[in-house]
Amino acid sequence: MKSFSSGEVANICDVTSRTVIRWIAAGRLEAFKLPGRGNNRVSEIALIAFLQENQMPIPNELRPELDRHCVMMADDPHLTRHVKRIIRDVDYITYCYDNGLEAGFEIANKQPSLIVIDDDLADISAAKIVRQINSLVDYAPLIIVFSNEPNQVDVPLDQYDIQILAKPLDLHHFSNMFDQATGENDLLSA
Repeated sequence: MKSFSSGEVANICDVTSRTVIRWIAAGRLEAFKLPGRGNNRVSEIALIAFLQENQMPIPNELRPELDRHCVMMADDPHLTRHVKRIIRDVDYITYCYDNGLEAGFEIANKQPSLIVIDDDLADISAAKIVRQINSLVDYAPLIIVFSNEPNQVDVPLDQYDIQILAKPLDLHHFSNMFDQATGENDLLSA
């Protein structure tokens, strides 16, 4: 995964390096420190997400990564945190929503290749969300549904590649699912 120094991010954003360091210190731009001197580095995924969130132009050399979007619909902060980490590790940019309306808008706008749904979402069921997705998109995203009662989820399994996983989530199994899919080059490839 490619990463950028503060100076490189400053050039892309057309600001000073000091401004980038302030963004990192304030938590607005996700970064990690290199061992030794502790210089900041920003991953390509984090940089693209930052540029999009702040409506800044995205350079052409970063555009191929834009195909790896995930829209997640969940209002459980514990589940959201762990799923975002696993999905980030396979180079997806994740957008999280706690209601179906905002998520639906984002799905229509971004056309993510991965959609993650918590069936316990307060305002809408997974089955209704999948039916809405069918009316919004003309492609076949991978859809993962988390449910306390996986046998009771009534989603149309014939329309998309839909995986229904039981809660509480087995993080090891979920992570392995991505490792296997990316190794086979088709399920999660953009």
